[in-house]
Amino acid sequence: MLFPMIRVIHHNSPRALAEKLAENISTGSPIFSSPSVLVPNPGTGQWIKMEISSILGNLPGLSVSTFEVALGLWIKNPQTRLLTRSSLGILLGANLPIILDREPLLFAPVTAWLFGEKREYQKSHRGEARMGQLVSELSTIFWEYVSDRWEMLLAWKSGKTFLNPDESPFLIETEAWQKTLFHRLFGHNGIRDSLAIKGNRWILPLEFPSLPMEDRPSGQHIHFFAMAGFPRSWHHLIASLSETNSCTVYYLNPSREYWEDSTRRKSQIEESDENNLLSLWGRTGATDLSFLSALSEYNDEMYFEPHDSQTLLSRLQDNILQNRQPADDPDREAPAQTDTSLKIIAAPSLERECEILTNEIWDIIRSDDSLKFNDIAIIIADHSRLESYETTLGSHLERASIPFQNNPDKGAQTQRLLTVLENLLELPVSSLDRKIMLALLDNPLTGGAFHENRDRWLALVDALAIFSEGEPGKTGRKIHSWDHGIARLVRGALAPPDGSALRNLPGEIPWGFPPVENVTPEEVAPVITRIRSFYDDARYIRQSRLSLARWTRLISQYFSSYIRLSSPAHKRIFQKVTSMLGNLEREVEALSLTPSTMGFEIPRILVQSRLSSLKSATYGYGARGVSISTFPALRPIPFPWVFVVGLSDGVFPRRDNCSILDLTPHTREPGELSQSDHDQYCFLETLSHTKNGLRLSYVAKEAATGRELDPSGLLLTLAREISRLTGASLTGARSQGESLWTNLQKINIFHIHPDQRHHPGYFSPSGFAPSWSEKVYMEYLASQGEFPAEKRAPPVKSPTPAPRESRTLSLWALRRYCSNPMQGSLLVSLGISEENLQIPRFQENDAFLMSRRQRKLFLRESLYEHFSQKNPMDLEALFHHNIAQGVATGSYPADFFSGPALKEDLALLKSYENQFKEIIPSSRLSLWALSRRRSSLEQLITPPQIGESLLTGSLWPVVVENSLVIHMPLGTDILLTQWLNGYLAGMVAIWLGILTEPHFTVALVMEKSLKKKRFVSPGPETAGEWLRHLIGSLEDADNQYNLPMNRILEGIFLSEEEESLTRRLSQPAFFEPYDNRTPLEWASQIPIHPHPIQRALYLFSGSGFSFFKDFMEEQ
Repeated sequence: MLFPMIRVIHHNSPRALAEKLAENISTGSPIFSSPSVLVPNPGTGQWIKMEISSILGNLPGLSVSTFEVALGLWIKNPQTRLLTRSSLGILLGANLPIILDREPLLFAPVTAWLFGEKREYQKSHRGEARMGQLVSELSTIFWEYVSDRWEMLLAWKSGKTFLNPDESPFLIETEAWQKTLFHRLFGHNGIRDSLAIKGNRWILPLEFPSLPMEDRPSGQHIHFFAMAGFPRSWHHLIASLSETNSCTVYYLNPSREYWEDSTRRKSQIEESDENNLLSLWGRTGATDLSFLSALSEYNDEMYFEPHDSQTLLSRLQDNILQNRQPADDPDREAPAQTDTSLKIIAAPSLERECEILTNEIWDIIRSDDSLKFNDIAIIIADHSRLESYETTLGSHLERASIPFQNNPDKGAQTQRLLTVLENLLELPVSSLDRKIMLALLDNPLTGGAFHENRDRWLALVDALAIFSEGEPGKTGRKIHSWDHGIARLVRGALAPPDGSALRNLPGEIPWGFPPVENVTPEEVAPVITRIRSFYDDARYIRQSRLSLARWTRLISQYFSSYIRLSSPAHKRIFQKVTSMLGNLEREVEALSLTPSTMGFEIPRILVQSRLSSLKSATYGYGARGVSISTFPALRPIPFPWVFVVGLSDGVFPRRDNCSILDLTPHTREPGELSQSDHDQYCFLETLSHTKNGLRLSYVAKEAATGRELDPSGLLLTLAREISRLTGASLTGARSQGESLWTNLQKINIFHIHPDQRHHPGYFSPSGFAPSWSEKVYMEYLASQGEFPAEKRAPPVKSPTPAPRESRTLSLWALRRYCSNPMQGSLLVSLGISEENLQIPRFQENDAFLMSRRQRKLFLRESLYEHFSQKNPMDLEALFHHNIAQGVATGSYPADFFSGPALKEDLALLKSYENQFKEIIPSSRLSLWALSRRRSSLEQLITPPQIGESLLTGSLWPVVVENSLVIHMPLGTDILLTQWLNGYLAGMVAIWLGILTEPHFTVALVMEKSLKKKRFVSPGPETAGEWLRHLIGSLEDADNQYNLPMNRILEGIFLSEEEESLTRRLSQPAFFEPYDNRTPLEWASQIPIHPHPIQRALYLFSGSGFSFFKDFMEEQ
């Protein structure tokens, strides 16, 4: 089937585009098909899934991913793999040194750039460092060619030269060796063809259309949602996909007019009636529209919504929508002082900028009762200080009790661990000086005995600053610096007077060691041993030459030997690092032609780049508080309120790469976009689609000198546009520009904040920045000597109301109240999506009240019925009738969110918890339930789960009622872990009386598949006894695994004798074919896991062993 035309839907509202997407998915997809929705970033993917589930009432089987991920998944041939940006770097790192060695004449310009005239320099440490820099730079440049210069690569592939020698004579030599390098990698009989013999055929994204038809997707429904700034290679890919698939593009268009060519007439802007902002910042969108219009043969669907309100922000948006600019009118009415839709803020420092932003958030939250914290986004424009902004913002928001959504892997503990790993990578290539050594020693993760008593050992290190080879006070005394002295000490080079060499330090302190009070040789030995170990390993790594695959294994062992994990956050992120190194090793083996040896620099750069990606990864949209991220991670999610920080001159928009090796900046092709173009268009989109208010801030003073800093040129352009809307005069001189800011300051648009946090202007009756908390106001009065800080301060102006208690509950507590085994039954009855319950959409009153109603019924009826009367629960009677009637009539109790009702609910929770403790004695339930539950009641109502475990039958058509569905993350392997978690949840449900059938089903739902197993229901009494036995057995753990294995086994295998179980455990481990250890022997080597059931799974994993011998029936 051919689809000769692509469908393009234009709209200026992201939410309206989501409605169009939901409509097309519900009406245009066949019943068992899985439409693909391609999004610009993972955050948009999360948001669009929530929107679709909210619109349709359930979440169909969508495949939501980015375009790059989807291309790899669409390749049907398992032996064909897509080359990504990271794998391109590995390909270059593994093979570039081989290519340069084999053909030195062809690559003479490269070797001259790397090593000069000295060939022996190539094998030195500095030569390896230069090679690593070249690999890193070439991988970036070649990926830009793949994205935007596919015509040039096709010309190279056919043996032609792309650049015109007359136009770019100085680039001829560079293009020649880069073309040769491309041929050696991807040409006929190149390295890629040689790698295909190993079983994997690697293709570039631009080669995707050349795959055989049977290896490409066909007949699918592909939806491109709100993408912008298509790389030029995507034009070719999308056109190819549209020939065999139904493709729909949902384009977020800021203007309803045909404005594609307006960006080409910048020289005529002053004389034109077109909108200045659209013309100056819209080059990315104009390029996209030209491409899409040609692809769809101008058969587009246009839907636009006017901006009804008359705020300053909406007037700017309306001018962009109509592609017009207001005429200068000095008498035009300025916005009212109450118009707070747009503010430009000049902050004296980054710290104050984040604090001012926090004040503003509380100000708007208190002024708008309908606003939620997840309606607010903070966008960090300054990428050079991204980590500083994230840390400072998180600190201020946490202090102000503002919930915020951030990467769970970016906490202080995680960042500390990643920094330590970076220091370990840096150690072998450093000068082994005091700074790098103390960074590792004075750290709980790597310091060992040093950090256990850090004060004493820091004093010892200071005492080691001077060493003497001769007796103190005599002629010939030689003074060493710390760097020299400690290096000689740990290498055993300092000798006592008799000249004997010092080789082993754990014995006596060597002669010449300066005396340190109360330090014995036994205490010194561990510290010296640790320092010596760092030196020896660094020296070994620095001198080694290994293959790239062996380097990845060595680095993993290097990390593991020094890192001492002390918290769940450290264990989680270190497990990610270990997994990342394992994946890197497998990629290296797949992309290496021969196992050639190299120094440490190239593998260090490859591992460093992956650690940096973990350290600076942005989380995007989360709906559990204020979202903090960058423009690329949050566009085009429609937040009512947006704060953009870091808009200083020179940092935003970002500058392009100006490498002398890059051919792109010198010969830019039509339709090729720069980094500055992308940043400007992101800023334009944010300005166009923010609904209620926009805050734009920058640091106006240099921290070191106090020199005034200019704002970004985008802010100056925006200020000029505002001046035309508000009647402020402007003529172009700098003094007139300063007059512009003064005029904008008068009409409450531009604000210059003072250095002092407690400046009197904040607290005066006319203050423009009200305090976000009474605490700050009290501190201000105390600083003025007017009122004691520890007492309650009388307000100077009428206080603003605090956020309502119900909103706090809805954001923080409702999810926990609603997560119980009954939840899926409600879904079955009402047909609503899990997002409506897990993360309710609070702007939709029905879903919010429905969730509250569910909690109410669960607490007042369900648990009460079970605990007081021991009667099985009737799902239909409890849920379906009451809630369905409430949804139909809209009649809910008036006290749903009143303070007394909430207190009553909390009192009920406490009483039920006490009753629960009577049924099952108090024990370490947190060990059973993934170590995350806070109370025994939470243990009961939230069973152990991986991902989202629900009692439901509505999210998948073929799942029968009374089944447990576990939603597996994309790419997850199905293990016994998932089956066990579903089985444990089923035992809880049977004991509560929810599951009454003789069998129940556990279903593992993946992206495009469903795996099911049926289990025999042992009955409520047996299930209760089993749970009591399992939970109680964890209380008196008595072996090295912190798990009484015999009792767990007796509880799981009810009919097997202990002798039979022992025989099973004595069999070789199926999961480690290269190791003949038994499961028990293997388990003694694994780290203690916080979840005992997880530890049990380590012992019982294997293809020939099953937990469910007596309970499972294959369907």
